[in-house]
This record gives sequence, C-alpha cells and structure tokens, in this order.
Amino acid sequence: MELWIGAINLGLLYAFTAVGVFITFRIQNFPDITVDGSFTAGASTAAICIVSGVNPIIALILAFLTGSVAGMFTGLIHSKLKVNSLLAGILVMIGFYSINLHIMGKSNIPLLDKNDLFSMFRQISPSANPEILYSIVLTIIVLIFWSIISLFFKSDLGLSFRGTGNKPNYGICKWSER
Repeated sequence: MELWIGAINLGLLYAFTAVGVFITFRIQNFPDITVDGSFTAGASTAAICIVSGVNPIIALILAFLTGSVAGMFTGLIHSKLKVNSLLAGILVMIGFYSINLHIMGKSNIPLLDKNDLFSMFRQISPSANPEILYSIVLTIIVLIFWSIISLFFKSDLGLSFRGTGNKPNYGICKWSER
C-alpha cells in the first residue's frame, strides 16, 4: 500500500512541472524545455539552503526564484537574441546542468536527517504514517496552486496572457501602418 501512496506523492510533486509544460506548450504556444534544467536548479538551490540551515519555506521560495531565473534566461535569449524558442530552451537547459553543479559545489548533497518542509508537519502528528501525511499536505498544496492558477487565467492579465499564445503578434503595434 505504501508503494501506491509514494507513487501518488510523486505524481502530486510532478503536477507542478506538468502545469508549467502545459502553460508553455499549449497556452503560450512556445515549445520550451527549460523545465528540465530549472526543476533541478530549484532542487539544488533548496538542497544547499536546507543543508545551510535555512528555513525550508524560505528555501522553497529561493528555489522558485532560481527556476524563474532560468525561464527568464530562455525568454531573453529568444526575444533579444532572436534564437528559436525550442533552441533557446535547450541552451538554457544544458547550461543549467553546469550551473546546478556549481550551485551545489559537488554532485550530491545528502539531505537525510535535515529539517525539510515535511518535518514541520511530522511534528504536528508524529504517530501518523509519513507517506499518508505527505499525500495530505501535497494534495492541499496542489489544490491551492490550482485555485491560484485558475483565478489568474480568469483575470484580465491572465486573459491577455492566453491571448498571446493564440496570436503571437498580440500587443505589437506597427506604427507605420497607422
């Protein structure tokens, strides 16, 4: 039974990656595989922060910002250097393999017996099965994330964000035609 719960937990964790890929491929119509490098960049940032004794929530925020920087690099390479979107994502993904090693300082950082995000929840109910506790926490986090994304795509900014994927020249004004 614990194997199935572990598989569900992994699915809940990878749901964030799936949403990111869905947004870039389907909504923005921008084939981007930066996520392969940015996901691990966030993980390496969080690992080095946790080993250094940083609060796990702050480590998670720093990991998010590191992944965002990877996406920003892809956007800048594509828009400013006029590199194909897929190639820009590949360049950033490959570049972040080396950057991840530089962030960590070595190829592996053991996190056993370190204070992580789930250890805070284990303190609340120490007798509970940890895998089931992880499932509950991850389900709540995914539902909150899903609600935020749904509200964003119903806002004015979200609608314009969706519109740019349908019409790539959206927002570009050619003054010479007026």
